[in-house]
Amino acid sequence: MLHARVLRSQHAHARVLRVETSRARALPGVAAVLTANDIPGARKNGHVRRDWPILVGPGETVRYMGDALALVAAESESIAREALALIKVDYEPLAGVFSAQEALAPGAPLLHADVPGNLLRHIPVRKGDMAEGWSKVVEIVEGEFSTRFIEHAFLVPEAGVAVPDPDGVTVYVGSQIPFDDRRVVAETLDLPVNKVHIIATAVGGAFGGKEDVSVQPLVALLARSTGRPVKLVFTRQESMLVHPKRHATTNRIKLGANRDGELTAVEASIWGDSGAYASLGDHVMTRTATHLAGPYVVPNV
Repeated sequence: MLHARVLRSQHAHARVLRVETSRARALPGVAAVLTANDIPGARKNGHVRRDWPILVGPGETVRYMGDALALVAAESESIAREALALIKVDYEPLAGVFSAQEALAPGAPLLHADVPGNLLRHIPVRKGDMAEGWSKVVEIVEGEFSTRFIEHAFLVPEAGVAVPDPDGVTVYVGSQIPFDDRRVVAETLDLPVNKVHIIATAVGGAFGGKEDVSVQPLVALLARSTGRPVKLVFTRQESMLVHPKRHATTNRIKLGANRDGELTAVEASIWGDSGAYASLGDHVMTRTATHLAGPYVVPNV
């Protein structure tokens, strides 16, 4: 079995000019060094939008410091780490945005050409008649509240083993969405889905943090390239850097109650930060919007 490591971006936002791997390939004990040009199939993945690169290549853009640039498979983890240090990447740094408000500001750098104004989605919720709701209130409470990014802090970091066979690959991984793992691996390797097998192992904690693919297409690419089983385990630092977090939000909320203490109107604006890629931000913020009134029956929202 070979051991894998991943080279990550040194910039939050930059254009990749060159990825030089010759010295890493020449290191004794290295079985493979792969870059974006070695991907036979789809080069992007994602649950809702195919916007997240498997590997970022020359001429393409890194959008956060978790983006992957190169893969190494070697006879040991120490050799794989040594090989990573031998890979040279040239960047053209670009201006970044670091909050939802920054991203939506006029003139902000665009992260994705097909997402105008950096707005992934606007989710309106309308119920009842707000004018009627406010006309009945005797007490109004309003304010602005924020939540921070939340790290899931699962006990077991992202980990997986890929085993090649003549027709396809089997990936052993603790994941929350194994059928989507199969789709992404098949698309990345340009294989029919029936040639990709995902064996769901003990998840080791997740809490939403293992819904996006992580190691799955990476170990699969290396296993198919080398013809040998490949294992990849994220370090804790790498895990916290790479996987999406629970969204940071800014919430402006206004509540109105009548003389009986019943809420008759709720009005709110919520901004959610989905980070560099869509991930499941669309679904998470839809739930945020639809759950706004909590367990209360509020006629006007």
